[in-house]
Amino acid sequence: MKLVGMLLALTFGLTVLATGGWLPAGAVFALNLALSVSLIFLFGRLPLGASLGWTFILTAASGWMGKSWMAAVVYLALTLLPAAAVGLAVAKKISYGRTLLVLAASALAPTALFVGFAYSSVQLQLLAFGETMKQTLAGLGAGLGSSARGEQFQKAVQSYLEFIVGVIPALYFISSFFFLALSHLLAVWALGRLGIFSPGPKKFITWQAPFFLVFLLGAGLASHLFLEAGWVAAADNLLVVVIFIYAVGGASNVEYFLKKLRAHWAVKGLFYVWMVLFGLASFFILSAVGFLDSRFDFRGLKKVALTKESEE
Repeated sequence: MKLVGMLLALTFGLTVLATGGWLPAGAVFALNLALSVSLIFLFGRLPLGASLGWTFILTAASGWMGKSWMAAVVYLALTLLPAAAVGLAVAKKISYGRTLLVLAASALAPTALFVGFAYSSVQLQLLAFGETMKQTLAGLGAGLGSSARGEQFQKAVQSYLEFIVGVIPALYFISSFFFLALSHLLAVWALGRLGIFSPGPKKFITWQAPFFLVFLLGAGLASHLFLEAGWVAAADNLLVVVIFIYAVGGASNVEYFLKKLRAHWAVKGLFYVWMVLFGLASFFILSAVGFLDSRFDFRGLKKVALTKESEE
């Protein structure tokens, strides 16, 4: 009970600090992470009614500090509701696979808020940055006496920026998901230190992307043939999320086989540095590996799971 009281006071204090407008953005991010971890930990121990009641109190406190109920609604959607949903999953002790679905659903609220209120502003800023870059490259090409090369750079920058601007919602969703996933892992670790079990993730080398995502992949690719521009942009965001999931599965495969080969840490380090240097190409290679593994099960994970089920 004493711990619960301390967490109630801590989460209230963190809410006041995060919404008071006194701190820089970096500090607010750290405070929100600490608040999310504390709330997931707290809601993992409280009854549902008490968790919802405390969420309402923190929402009111954020509105009072921000002198705006709109600020309270934003804070509720960005921080409090996602943490409450994940905390409920912890309290119910559902499997980590289902918790991932809760994390994904919880990340939709801040993403929807971002798309509705901030996306257009970020779009304009990036497009303005792109125009500046194009002018710089044009001047550089003229200075080097190679206008053709300057035009090629301009087109490449324009295409890259248009792609990035189009998939910003997907990137925001992925970052929100990982923020919540990190908060969940820290909260589960803290609960474990107190002897309270809550399902956590399996070892990374056993992660595998589900094969059914191939249908979403196919739908996203087909949209470029049959849908209009607005729907194509939405499909591209879906594609980025699906490809990212397959890339995580591919990275799990790489780590598994490096461990199986007993690769020296220096060799592993050089391999990962090489992958980082190749950037986008490495990402697509990992995605391809993850996709193929979801179908052909390179590590035999599905056979192991079936064997365990039959033994039980």
